[in-house]
Amino acid sequence: MKRMIWLMVCIICLMALPEMTSAHAYLKQSNPSVNTMLETSPKNISLVFSEPIQPAFHHVEVFSEDGKAELDESFIPDDNETQLIAKLKQDLGKGVYTIKWRVISSDGHPIEGTIPFTIGKEFVTKDDAEDDASVYFPGLDKILIQGMQYLSFSLLIGFLFFHLWLYPRKKTSYNSRFSGIIWIAFTLLTLSILFSLPLQTTTDAEVGWNRVFKISLLKETIFHTTFGTIWMIEMGLLVILFSSLLLTKKAISAAYGSFLLIAALILCKASIGHTAAVNNQVLAVIMDFFHLLGMALWLGTLLALVILLPGESKKGKDHSIYWQTIQRFSAFAIVFVLILLVTGIYSSVQHVSSIQSLVTTSYGKVLIGKILLMLIMIGMGAYHSFRGKCKEKKLGPSVLIEFSIGLIIIMLAALLTNLPTANSHEIDNSQVVTIENYQISLELTPSQTGVNEMKVQLSKKNGDIPDIEQITGTLVSSNMNMGEGNIELKKKESGTYTAEPIISMDGSWKLSIHVLTKEYDSFDADFPITISKPK
Repeated sequence: MKRMIWLMVCIICLMALPEMTSAHAYLKQSNPSVNTMLETSPKNISLVFSEPIQPAFHHVEVFSEDGKAELDESFIPDDNETQLIAKLKQDLGKGVYTIKWRVISSDGHPIEGTIPFTIGKEFVTKDDAEDDASVYFPGLDKILIQGMQYLSFSLLIGFLFFHLWLYPRKKTSYNSRFSGIIWIAFTLLTLSILFSLPLQTTTDAEVGWNRVFKISLLKETIFHTTFGTIWMIEMGLLVILFSSLLLTKKAISAAYGSFLLIAALILCKASIGHTAAVNNQVLAVIMDFFHLLGMALWLGTLLALVILLPGESKKGKDHSIYWQTIQRFSAFAIVFVLILLVTGIYSSVQHVSSIQSLVTTSYGKVLIGKILLMLIMIGMGAYHSFRGKCKEKKLGPSVLIEFSIGLIIIMLAALLTNLPTANSHEIDNSQVVTIENYQISLELTPSQTGVNEMKVQLSKKNGDIPDIEQITGTLVSSNMNMGEGNIELKKKESGTYTAEPIISMDGSWKLSIHVLTKEYDSFDADFPITISKPK
């Protein structure tokens, strides 16, 4: 009973820790916008993102056909953490330009892209537009280091759980095997957290391992990123955990304290994933924490059964302790599985927007693999639980197979942590084009297949509203030959025209607006747009 009370106290204390969350940003708006034709040079480059971006390792560059333009260092305004601004040192001449940008999202994932625009020429479409903005894909080094961190979590918390809540003879369960595994796991955890700092810096600063150990780069990661804040907390917890583990053999309270500290480290890990890309950020952190905790307890305790239990059962002729421990584990395993199912379903709903995203994105495919392996592991766990209840022959190699599957799941979890989610974000197709003496702006919502609301506004450069005889539009798919779709726009108010076109397919499209004034002037404006599938 006392051990269960301690377990509840540990969980309640963890829930009292302040949450630290992050978000996954994407480019929402830019000035100049994609493929905009300007008559004069912009004074600065402005990028607006969907979420706050980190104040480190961001940059904006502008390239022309003649080379690279000079800009002041990019900065984030104090009053708007979602905006990045870079001022031009001198006006740009007429020509074709490309903005190249790169920022670090609040969840530690770098994102980058390009934005083409022209000055003083006809509208030019380039293939490397902003819609092709790329996101970071984790390398093998990041998967291995984070996988090592998950494994060390599992070993530490699983073996302590075995010592505190599973094995009836707590005094005898702390032996040389137990101590050896604990300190090996602590060493692996320390190394994984230490190396996570330069590893994150290689990603953020776009440098290799041979250049990452510059003090200036590491200091910028530590003091100017969310990851750095979490990393300093983790290092502090590691020091306290080291002292607590030294006392674990002498004082059972130290073992409870060590359990709590490891769980706190898992909470730190849960705070720097995709958890804030949802509306209820606190709930997302809590769910991710319990998902990681449930997996670590299941996998770590399973290995403790394999390594520690057979040796303890051989010390006496009475094998009742062996079966009693197995049955206790089976009861807890049911709780672990329920936690994994509930938190896993919640995470999938938050990070996968549709069935198509599940089967077409890298995140979705890895998630499917993880789910299939989890089902196999649950089936094997049910088989071992049945054998424990029947007290048949002792558990054999099949337990190691179950543990091996768990190791693969850990590596997949490390990969998922670093992949962009399978959520499709809202696409912003707002654009402004200047043709001769006229300025035409476009708004299209929700930029998804099906019915969309289109608004076109026209004005002269001096601000006057022109007299329009007729405005029509045509839609042409850039991905395949589907013919032209005609759009008739109706006047809503002076200078504003609307329509509700039905767009049948996602992908890239070319929208052409044809304008005829009552003075019999006519001109066309072309807008490249991107359409997504509904969530």
